[in-house]
Amino acid sequence: MTNQKGFIQILLLIAIFAGALVLGGGGYWGVRQYQSYSVEKPVTDNSINNINKYLKYVGYISCNDGKGNSWSGSGSIWKYNNYQFLTNYHVIEGAVRCQLLYDNPNNSDTDKPDGAIYNLDIGSALVEINEIIDYAIIGLKKVTYNNGVTDGVPLIDESFKPCPKYLPLATSVFVIGFPATTQTMTQTQAGDVTSINLTVTNGIISSYDDNPTSIYPDYNYFVTAKVDSGNSGGLAIAEYKNNLCVMGIPTAVKLGNYEIQGMIQSINNIINISDLPILANKKARNLALNGAPIVRLSVDPTSAPGGTTFLFIAKATDPDNDELEYRIDLDDSDGLNWDENYSIAGNLQKWDVSTTQYSRGMHRATVEVRDRFGKIGRDTIKWQVF
Repeated sequence: MTNQKGFIQILLLIAIFAGALVLGGGGYWGVRQYQSYSVEKPVTDNSINNINKYLKYVGYISCNDGKGNSWSGSGSIWKYNNYQFLTNYHVIEGAVRCQLLYDNPNNSDTDKPDGAIYNLDIGSALVEINEIIDYAIIGLKKVTYNNGVTDGVPLIDESFKPCPKYLPLATSVFVIGFPATTQTMTQTQAGDVTSINLTVTNGIISSYDDNPTSIYPDYNYFVTAKVDSGNSGGLAIAEYKNNLCVMGIPTAVKLGNYEIQGMIQSINNIINISDLPILANKKARNLALNGAPIVRLSVDPTSAPGGTTFLFIAKATDPDNDELEYRIDLDDSDGLNWDENYSIAGNLQKWDVSTTQYSRGMHRATVEVRDRFGKIGRDTIKWQVF
């Protein structure tokens, strides 16, 4: 989150509720690290160290739609050829630009901070999106560190393992992210400073969402660990047979009028469908089971006086011959607002829509094509009214 003066402060707070250990660490903006303990049952140094190694791969993402609206979420950093940021699709849906704030919470040297800021143009940074499984993979190419260093991107621990497809009830779970309830604003002489707290909550698997879709049968999980809206897109770790494994992506789900229930989307659903082997031990399964549609958008005419009717034609191919759904925003300069929202379905290779435009200037149209697996192809085109 940003403020009017543009100041951001990151206080990395590890709060293990129900397990009752609270640790704190200073962010890369020069805040001193500290430690405090409130113990209700024993927590071993070994268990702390085991979960600590995951913390530095979780980042805070803040997005805006170009119209003054902003929101935030969480995500995790992975490496496949280049570095990738994995989050929920709904965290970046409708965004024009996002900023990823990353900090290594295990870094105790405040004179040599290793935090980083990634400025993301979502249109060019998106690597892969899937609306059904609700994940997005964003490429991380440019980075500016708070201390001026431009390299030294965090080394990815390739020993991370995905959890088994089915974890038993009462399995211990740790949820890592930046919940909205821990974000605070403080007034200073320099301006308003927003503190963004990295939080770890723990609990157990309480029940299953055992049929998330007919296409992706791997379980999703409901958990007792506290999950708030800002946790969406973060990282969930499970303790299984005395070892930690990557469980999936936490998502806050509102039930009824009051309760927010934590759901963990299984990492196995993402592994099975993604074009990218985000976990290093994905061997024989590193080929996607389904390819994303490929779409090309054209407009006729490309430039014309006000009052002209413009015809937009989207031509799509799908490597798996899936049914396709189309949607289009004829002018996305003010953020994505779909003029046609998946109103067409079927094995369509060509789809068109027309509009009569009087507003002068350059415009940009965006089309998305979605297959039955939720994989999305996107294309944009510029057009002009004079």
